[in-house]
Amino acid sequence: MMDEEEVILSPNLSQTRQAETELRNECETLWVQVNKIHERVNSEPTLGVLGDTEQPMLQILQAKSKRLEAEVHTLDAKEPQALPTNPTILKALLQKELSKSNQELEQTLAFIQAQRKELEEDLTREKGVLEQHYEVKRTLQSKLEAAEDGTETSRSSQEKELHQQRKSAAEHQKKLMRNLAAFVSKHFPKPTEKTKQTADREQRSKEYMSLLEILEILMNKCMDSESDPYVAVDETCWPPYIELLLRCGIALRHPQDYKRIRLVPFHL
Repeated sequence: MMDEEEVILSPNLSQTRQAETELRNECETLWVQVNKIHERVNSEPTLGVLGDTEQPMLQILQAKSKRLEAEVHTLDAKEPQALPTNPTILKALLQKELSKSNQELEQTLAFIQAQRKELEEDLTREKGVLEQHYEVKRTLQSKLEAAEDGTETSRSSQEKELHQQRKSAAEHQKKLMRNLAAFVSKHFPKPTEKTKQTADREQRSKEYMSLLEILEILMNKCMDSESDPYVAVDETCWPPYIELLLRCGIALRHPQDYKRIRLVPFHL
């Protein structure tokens, strides 16, 4: 069976040449017929005026269009020409068409395979991105649920923590004030008759405030009246203590009134 098919699909050289000659003759005959039809069409008289004489080109084109439509209708009505009756020519034509179809199908298959591979890579990449989005979504949902569950607990714990911090700050302030009072009272006491001996008679007769009292006045004025924190230096303020505060950078004089001083705002 295989030998017979090989013999049929592989004609000898003389048969092939004979088939080509017959096919060439048929082509020449058809070409002669086409030329005769073309000459007959060109030799037909020109059609008369079909409409408005002011538009001759349009009329000519309409006439040609109708003639072409008639030829197309004639060709459509004509039965298709049969294939050559010679089996050798028919086999050669079929083999040629089959080979051409195979090549086109192979090219199409290669294109489809490349496109499929590219789509598979895109799909894999998109799946990875989608998985990352799902992971982010799960993380955010867990955080949201934890925040909703612990809202009341966290709020009460924050209030408790702030209250504890405020209490600790108040205790720390009291401790600092006690240490400051003890230090100032020990090293800078209220001026006595002995400390006033270096001053003149008028200053020795006056009653001065202690350094601690001056500091309390300055601190209270700084906290209670931030817009005008200056304190007037009167006769109850011992000048050496005022000079000490100014030299140590604890107090500042008013830029326009030297008899008024203020505490340096260390808390700002």
